[in-house]
Amino acid sequence: MARLLNEKVFKAIKDCHITLRPDAHPGTWLSLLLPAAIIISVIKHPKECSEVYKLTAILAIGLLLTSIIFIIQCVREKDIRKVTGLHCVPGAVTGFIYYAIIEKGFVFAFTSGFLSGIGYYQLFLFLMRRCKACFSVGEAQLAAQALILFLYGATVTIYKSLFTVPYTNMDIATLTISVGLLSIGFLCMLCYLFPLLRTVTMFYVTFVCICLFGIIIPLWMLTRINPLWWIFTFLLKSIGTIKLTFYWILCSILAVIAINQRSADETKASTTVRKVFHLLAVAVFLPGLLYECTLLYLASAVVFGIFAFLELMRILKIPPIGEALNSAFSVFSDEKDTFIALSPLYLLVGISLPMWLHPAPCDIADSCGFYLLPLASGIITIGIGDAAASGVGSIFGMHKWPGTKKSVEGTIACVATQLCAVFILLYLGLIARGHLLLIKAAIAAIVTSLIEAKTTQVDNHTLPLIMYIIVTL
Repeated sequence: MARLLNEKVFKAIKDCHITLRPDAHPGTWLSLLLPAAIIISVIKHPKECSEVYKLTAILAIGLLLTSIIFIIQCVREKDIRKVTGLHCVPGAVTGFIYYAIIEKGFVFAFTSGFLSGIGYYQLFLFLMRRCKACFSVGEAQLAAQALILFLYGATVTIYKSLFTVPYTNMDIATLTISVGLLSIGFLCMLCYLFPLLRTVTMFYVTFVCICLFGIIIPLWMLTRINPLWWIFTFLLKSIGTIKLTFYWILCSILAVIAINQRSADETKASTTVRKVFHLLAVAVFLPGLLYECTLLYLASAVVFGIFAFLELMRILKIPPIGEALNSAFSVFSDEKDTFIALSPLYLLVGISLPMWLHPAPCDIADSCGFYLLPLASGIITIGIGDAAASGVGSIFGMHKWPGTKKSVEGTIACVATQLCAVFILLYLGLIARGHLLLIKAAIAAIVTSLIEAKTTQVDNHTLPLIMYIIVTL
């Protein structure tokens, strides 16, 4: 059944002259993960969910239906580039839920439903056509879903702040992330549409204008405080935030030194060497989750924006660091990177995604509290398990899984290290005790390890989502 579906999808993609990422199966099952994670979060944590989160969850239902329609088109051997009447069904369902159940206005309900559904499908096709050999089908669907959900959530968040001034640090951080990432995305879109902006002078002029008129001034008007001053005081609000900030700066310096040294040697980094950055991510994220959750929430999104900006500079070869970034890319890129450096973005997103997805990641003590296990899904799966699988498999891997380069020894190490991490957190009293939770953790460790061994999809965002879904159920 799965093989037949893959053949149908491959044929539909080939008929549209779309190039998939080399050696990757279509992976249409990935399109189920993000909507499922959001919907399950709403069901399990209804009291913690904000209105924006609930609206986004309803939108996720429409995106899930649109992904299923894509599969139906492939099975029926229809032209996937054409938008048919069937594509209106998800928008109608989403709009009906908004209008009849949530009791939103008719125009808001059905505009949200139809624009998001059609927009998601068109964005998915755009990524497949323009980013040749960068994605599998499922990876492009997942990326398009994430972009649409973020755009919708950010737009609603900004609109609500026009009438209600955010006052908690989490609310201000969410608004800052929404405005900041929308502005970075707007810069990328402008550079794509207007070649003149790819020159050095115009690039920096546009960047400064967007920072001033797209981020700082709007945030000042929406929050009634200077955003730069708020960030400064937020970083200095306690000894803990100061220590953590300096600790993160030290980790960043070490990472830059390691990248520069490897780039200077001009020797291709092995998979094991790249996995060192997974361990570094664990060292960065775990203290934040435990002690300064809101700061980590803000910082992870800010770093994502910085990564996107640096990647834009690398692609456009903008001095003074464009060439240096290209040198690092040639050394650290793997088979999943073509002209876009997706690996570092995937790693950051994979570690951060559980925290971004959870409706209430930070408790009153600014810690993740008893939600640590789902929030640490990225840390446990790719920061610890995936890194262990790579290291052990490279050194001791003697028995290969059929049809893959992954070893059974690496998979065993992946399961064992994930379980060890869970038991350490349990022993330290950082996660709630309970047989059901341990059973979920064991199932998640086994399932994610087997998927890591067998899948041809990018595991940096796949594994955290799977573990998050299992331990949240």
